[in-house]
Amino acid sequence: MKIAILSNVIKSNPTEAARAFLEVVAGECEVFIAKELSGIIPAKEYYDDEELFRIADVAVVFGGDGTTLTAARRAAPYKVPVLSINTGHLGFLATVAAKDARKAAECLLKNKLALSERIMLNVKVIRDGKTIFDALALNDIITRRISGKLANIEVSHNGSYVADYRADGVVISTPTGSTAYSLSCGGPVVMPQLDVFVVSPICPHFLGARPLIIPTDGTVEISFASDFSCASISADGQSECEVHCGDKVVISKSDHTAQLLTLTEQNFFNLVREKLTLD
Repeated sequence: MKIAILSNVIKSNPTEAARAFLEVVAGECEVFIAKELSGIIPAKEYYDDEELFRIADVAVVFGGDGTTLTAARRAAPYKVPVLSINTGHLGFLATVAAKDARKAAECLLKNKLALSERIMLNVKVIRDGKTIFDALALNDIITRRISGKLANIEVSHNGSYVADYRADGVVISTPTGSTAYSLSCGGPVVMPQLDVFVVSPICPHFLGARPLIIPTDGTVEISFASDFSCASISADGQSECEVHCGDKVVISKSDHTAQLLTLTEQNFFNLVREKLTLD
């Protein structure tokens, strides 16, 4: 087995958990270390992300949910499953605690990890007939005003009008992303196995504006009123593009899926209660 080791060394310290994991797999697997871990994890050679995902059978990520999102997007085109060990904070996607790094390594060697496959989004911004932005997202696509007055946003599905929102923006989320920004906008919690999108307006200036659940077949298009000036669009809050009046934003279900490994199959509602309630 070939294992890629990645981490976010800026926001978290992966050293202790990574060493515990590597002690178990040493001599059992081929291990390839990301360049950002140079000087932290000893290795003869370090690799960039593209090299790692091209080589690896499994990517092991040390960090929090943001690091997991980044790794999942980059691994998806290579069909590489991602095991995330939480050295960050919330741990909604990175569900394996740092203290369980050794146990996770043992389960990986015994092929006893649970696999959860998640749908992903693709977003394109088309300007004057040319695609100027093309990105993949596991959680959500967020369109929001940059400054000035509220945006008048029209949402359609497969060419059919869905709704107009006078709001700060709109979130199009996957079931995985339903517990992220969409939830803070009043969107529903959706089980990750479902094949749907959630459309949630951000701070709508209309009492009747409500989140919607729509099927993933075809495309969701976002357009803006003629008095619109400028907005931003982002994929998982990490890849961003400016959107101008006349641009077409097209969102669809990606052909790629994220494959997330965990110690045991998660009870989704227990996870929601554990991570999203305050005692």
